[in-house]
Amino acid sequence: LLAWVVGAAWASEEVCSLSGAKVLPRVSREEFLAGYASDAELAAQIREDGPLVVTDFAPADWTPDVIYNECSENRVVFSYYAYKWLTKLRAELPASLLKQLEAVLKRFHGWTVDEYIDFMKKGYSVAEYKTYVERIEKEGWPEAPQIPEKAPHVLKLALAHVARPLYGSDLSMTNVCPELVSRWSPEKQGLSYNWTYAANRAANPTLHAHRVFWGPRGAAAYPMHQNTHDQVSVKTILSGTQRVAVVHPSQASRLEPKKFGNDVVFAVDAFGGKSDAELEQVWVDTLKPGEALFFAGGWPHQFVTGETHMSVLSLLCEQRA
Repeated sequence: LLAWVVGAAWASEEVCSLSGAKVLPRVSREEFLAGYASDAELAAQIREDGPLVVTDFAPADWTPDVIYNECSENRVVFSYYAYKWLTKLRAELPASLLKQLEAVLKRFHGWTVDEYIDFMKKGYSVAEYKTYVERIEKEGWPEAPQIPEKAPHVLKLALAHVARPLYGSDLSMTNVCPELVSRWSPEKQGLSYNWTYAANRAANPTLHAHRVFWGPRGAAAYPMHQNTHDQVSVKTILSGTQRVAVVHPSQASRLEPKKFGNDVVFAVDAFGGKSDAELEQVWVDTLKPGEALFFAGGWPHQFVTGETHMSVLSLLCEQRA
């Protein structure tokens, strides 16, 4: 996915800055599986017709309590991508801008830039992060700062990220709870098999594990962005809610794209501020527990947490020449 983690603006569930948005189409698990032939055919359909939500798609025993009870001492780290990005930013930002970043960090986390980056690598245990999330739900989180319009775009992204609660995103199940890699496999949802990064799945089955997303209200992993791959993702909500926006790639130029290396992010924020973008083929909705969203990674998309949530994500396996 993206090479760094940044936050979308704070927003209530009612806020959406994209005009002409439709709610996501939904089908039941029974309807979905009755028409399911293969991952490859399903992926082609998602790219053609757009995103789809399948209801009741999370197996009954896929609950956060399983992770809490079985893997409480394992680590929740806050993204290798974010660690790399912020380390690079620390080395390259002028002193005046770095000072702005540190002021926001101290206000929201009580840390210097160095302390924040070091902690991202160290992380919490599952039990410690659960306590952190529960405290934020009880006490709330400070209001996001006003970010100057003339600030460099990369600084805006950094400030938006560090003003948010720590968010466990893109966590490999093999690290968070390796006991669940086989028990929570995509096959348990009725799919074929997922994660195509290893040529021989049998030789390296851990690469096909789910990715875990876990965080408190207001947390977000990325701004509006496109993945560096176009495989179809399956995001299953286990608890809480997430707001999601998905935009057809033909509309990407209207979202004010910004390219950083191989990654594409967008200045338009679906859940904060105002946008003059006139869009067609855009979906905005709230995902609820048990629902799974199927969407193409190459389509611009954005998630922000409503109620404290946990979700798992995998990729459809497609055999391509």
